[in-house]
Amino acid sequence: MIDDIETTFDDVIIDEETKETIKHMVSLSTFKPEAASESLLKHIHISGAMFYGPPGTGKTHLSRAIAKASGSSMLSIDAATIESKWVGETEKSIKAAFSVARKLHPCVLFIDEVDSLFYRRGCGDKSWERSRLAQFLSEMDGLSKSDKAPFVVVATNRPQDLDDAFYRRLPHKIFFKLPDLTSRAKILKIYLKKEDLDPQVDIETLATATKGYSGSDLRSFCAMAAMTWAIEQTNKVSAEERSNKMNLTVAHFAKALKKIRPSVSPKNLQDFAEFAKRYNPETIENALADDAGRSAPWGKMENMLLRAKNP
Repeated sequence: MIDDIETTFDDVIIDEETKETIKHMVSLSTFKPEAASESLLKHIHISGAMFYGPPGTGKTHLSRAIAKASGSSMLSIDAATIESKWVGETEKSIKAAFSVARKLHPCVLFIDEVDSLFYRRGCGDKSWERSRLAQFLSEMDGLSKSDKAPFVVVATNRPQDLDDAFYRRLPHKIFFKLPDLTSRAKILKIYLKKEDLDPQVDIETLATATKGYSGSDLRSFCAMAAMTWAIEQTNKVSAEERSNKMNLTVAHFAKALKKIRPSVSPKNLQDFAEFAKRYNPETIENALADDAGRSAPWGKMENMLLRAKNP
């Protein structure tokens, strides 16, 4: 229910252009204009969107913010919740999900990891594999005929695996890029509080050192630094030497940096770039420009690492 959703747009750390695009889409989804042409009305009314990009970039988080901003309930499903080994049951679950979403109107229907359900059709597909996609396409076609249609958001890390017919039902595609330097600093400030850090630790320098990290990678990076500190305390022989007050130093982050590496490979980034060139060419140009032209304070980082090695 809407009262249980606490996430707002301000809580989602993504680039402002993407955030503004989503806000406009949410506004258009509830806009009810009058016109003689039903075809134009269908194009003005936005029934859903496809979020694609590397894992851990805020796709699910933003879906919650959409529900909160629009005063809607949120129904979240994925392959694990609706897929069945019995023929025909998966299609019934898809139909039921749309039916429940209409009863919860206004509602955001969020389908995560959609590529595992509605992958590209091939000549070797079984009939039941095709029927689940057909059921989803049929439900999407029916959204324009219902006054209580849900706003459908699907998320995927592999957009190139989806069927072409799927793209046509969701023409609005939003590319979630890896966080740039400014966004990484904001994310790190969420996980790292000044009271827990040694004075030598600089958030901006950590943000520079973690280029290519997703939001979830940064969370793991901070968690590893904290775990390193905790292990150090538990390894101390006497209780007098131990401290319950967390104090993360440069040495802790240096060790975490070696253990937690970016989860998104260059090959994955290239696949996203190719897909974005087709559907969001202006977005990929901005993504390639992220962090460009910035003078990264690598010298400062090296000095910090040297101090970490020789405290």
